[in-house]
Amino acid sequence: MILIAGACWFTGQRQSISDVERGNAAIRKEIDAAVRIRSNDLPEEGLSPSLMKKDASRAPDWKKLLGQMSLITAGGSFNRAPLQQQLSEMSVGELLVALEKIEALDAIPRDKNLLVGFLLDALAEKDVEACLTRFVDRLDDYGSGLSGKLNSAFEGWVKRNPGAAEAWLDGQIAEGNFDSRALDGRSRPRAEFEAMLLHVLLGSNVE
Repeated sequence: MILIAGACWFTGQRQSISDVERGNAAIRKEIDAAVRIRSNDLPEEGLSPSLMKKDASRAPDWKKLLGQMSLITAGGSFNRAPLQQQLSEMSVGELLVALEKIEALDAIPRDKNLLVGFLLDALAEKDVEACLTRFVDRLDDYGSGLSGKLNSAFEGWVKRNPGAAEAWLDGQIAEGNFDSRALDGRSRPRAEFEAMLLHVLLGSNVE
């Protein structure tokens, strides 16, 4: 558990680790289901309602969008509004399915990370816990540009609901998802997340 000096008053608001682990298990179950789903492998009636497309004709063409990501990296013009609007209309399950499809496509990593970043933003807006759990293995992927988005998502969550954010972090640490892969044994993502949590909790305590 995270030791937070000066924030003992907050203990009563913390969720239990078992509750968080059950929530994470449910999210991972949905992700595993998404992995097995491919574009036209199953009829819509075989999918759970949360994973069904509302209108298949309006579904983004991920392969085409990947090609358009090169416009951004080349400094060209790209109208983000239509894509962001489509993503905002997708459910959490649909976004998880789309992420699996995108990551399975053959594309330049830089372009793929840009597109994944759009979906990450949309997912964080709808369900920040599902987003952080989905990308927990990329928190230290600093070259992709995704770690900064994940840090921002966690920071926003801490400010809105520090108890839930702390419980999620405790659960992830208990599961070993924040274990260091560095030679010095230090976990930079863990240090960053704990610092954000501590800053908010101590700031609230001072007030």
